[in-house]
Amino acid sequence: MGEHRIGERPADYKILEIPDEDAIALQAVVDRLQSTSEDWKQEELSELEGEQATTGTGRIALTKVQDGRWKVEAHHVIGVIHAGSTTIEFFPKIPLEHLMYFAEAAEVFPKSARAWTPSSSASSLRELVTYWFIEEVERLLTVGLARDYVEQVVTGETWGGTLDVLYVTDRYYQGAVQPRVTTDLFSADSPLNRVLRAAVARVASAGVTHSHRARRMLGAFAEVGPLRSTDLRTKPARNTKHYRDAWRLATQVLGSVGRSAQSGQVDGWSFILSTPDLVERGIRTILQEDLGVSTSRQIFGEGQATFNPDLVFGDGLAVGDVKYKVSNETDWTSWRSDLYQSLAFATAARVHSAVIVRFSEALIAVQPVESGDYSVAQLVWPVGSAESPIAPIVARDQLGRAAAQWWLAQQLGTKAG
Repeated sequence: MGEHRIGERPADYKILEIPDEDAIALQAVVDRLQSTSEDWKQEELSELEGEQATTGTGRIALTKVQDGRWKVEAHHVIGVIHAGSTTIEFFPKIPLEHLMYFAEAAEVFPKSARAWTPSSSASSLRELVTYWFIEEVERLLTVGLARDYVEQVVTGETWGGTLDVLYVTDRYYQGAVQPRVTTDLFSADSPLNRVLRAAVARVASAGVTHSHRARRMLGAFAEVGPLRSTDLRTKPARNTKHYRDAWRLATQVLGSVGRSAQSGQVDGWSFILSTPDLVERGIRTILQEDLGVSTSRQIFGEGQATFNPDLVFGDGLAVGDVKYKVSNETDWTSWRSDLYQSLAFATAARVHSAVIVRFSEALIAVQPVESGDYSVAQLVWPVGSAESPIAPIVARDQLGRAAAQWWLAQQLGTKAG
């Protein structure tokens, strides 16, 4: 079996020896994963041409170099894809324990993510997420699925409800007497339950360790229909707060665990997570908790000239941008494009202070730079190296102290530094 590991950095991209049929099936799996925002029907997967030289979704790309040799690139993802005899694991720029810390802070994963160890792999993460999800759903099913009144249209079965006069009249003049009413039914077929059912079905067909448990529990969702395009917009409310962990993990399963796909005679599966999303959400939550101030996103400008900084502090006192980059460089020369972007954000938001949050291996401090009335600072989260690892809690303390000093300067109306 061909097992390969590839990192997110361009220097980690490799040319791998992969059978052509496996490579085509791998891309089919990834393409199938991208369809998770669609209507969730089990549509037939169109065949990929064997002669196709380059395939890619913008996240993972496989480029054919010659027969049996493919260049594989991973753009801001971690996880694993498998097809035929080939398995490719994608590992992050930063240590996985730091990424899991951000995922927990952003409430993407449950608190048990703290148990993640540095030796754990992205491949085993797939099994862990599906395990968390199945455990949460089983716990939920011991209480029972939440039921509520759901508006449904019933044709030809009952006269109870609000009569659809136009439909009945039209059918009457066509020579048929057929009632149609809109009525409220006390049912488990709700958006939250449809999300859970779709995720359970995904795990059941994914061929993972816990697929057999997922197949057994599908019977508990007999009253629940297929996922609808608007269901993911409905989040657990106060009366369904016990759904929160199961629903959160269900959205991760639907967005990362690829449905089994087949290209020719080769089957495959995938588990993919977007790393910049986890990092940005984690940093935003951590800064909000540590500084005691809102750090939400906000859009400035109109039309085509709009600006959307990752962080807006307080009532618009400063803006910030999260950069998923690892560098020990303290010279602003290598950060010139990011500096210009931060200045544009500050100008659009009509503030005088901006900050870039990024990563380094070593414990470093970067002096802020000033341009006219504007000041741009850097806050650095150190991740350590293989020889000198740094625990996430230590990195958070380092970033938190620097952030507190910078934020105090903003509140005092002075420029940091």
